[in-house]
Amino acid sequence: MASNDIPRFNTTVPAIGSVAQTDLVVTRKSDALPGEFDLTPIPTLRGSTPTLLTGADAGTLVIPITTGTYVLTKGSAGAYTLAAPTALQNGTRLTVTAGTAFAHTITATALIEDGVTGGAKTTATFAAFVGATIILEAYNLKWHTVSLKAVTVA
Repeated sequence: MASNDIPRFNTTVPAIGSVAQTDLVVTRKSDALPGEFDLTPIPTLRGSTPTLLTGADAGTLVIPITTGTYVLTKGSAGAYTLAAPTALQNGTRLTVTAGTAFAHTITATALIEDGVTGGAKTTATFAAFVGATIILEAYNLKWHTVSLKAVTVA
């Protein structure tokens, strides 16, 4: 925005100076003098760094119960386990995505609620494609599926 431009009311403008990671909303009160504006910072949301899970050659790797993104990177089909969330972990959201093109599996014995009849399921099997993804959210001691992309729950 050029220095002689006057921002429109309730306009978001890129931040400048010491607030480089924040946008600003420009507002003007009805009783403000000409040229008086309020600048309200809006924090910019940034994604977290994904956690890479390689998996062990034998056995299984436990997926942590912490909100975040987990990338399955084992160079063959990986077996992963997911424990039950506690009541205090309601709202914890896990995004698990395949970083390698193998049929990875997550086992969470009778803990995956997928919105289909038959009660809670046990296994999430990823299609052998990079980008196959499941998003789970903890609620009431179970994992509820928020989204499935090339993942089968059974």
